Amino acid sequence: MHPSMQHVQSQLLDLGAGRIRAMDEGGVDLQVLSLAAIGGDTLSASDQTAVFRGVHDELASAIQAHPDRLKHSALPLSKSQPTPFANWNARSGCPALSACCSTDDQRQIHR
Repeated sequence: MHPSMQHVQSQLLDLGAGRIRAMDEGGVDLQVLSLAAIGGDTLSASDQTAVFRGVHDELASAIQAHPDRLKHSALPLSKSQPTPFANWNARSGCPALSACCSTDDQRQIHR
């Protein structure tokens, strides 16, 4: 990785205090998170399940820690083994953007 991209990568991966601080500094009230799972389909079924489970769990923790600031859009599921993620939405505490945001939140997002 090019050294100049290391800082960008660390910012993208920060789902905690650093992200919230950057949102405050930028005047962002709500951020919708999503994952570009580029290359996920090249993993073996067991690796794909493990990777996506870890991502889903990490995102759920971030949303639970900052429920008024972070939401999520649809996340990739393991094509080969979707069953392990069937209860992820319930565990995350926030099923999906359209289901977890109030109507007022949705209006703000779509402006």
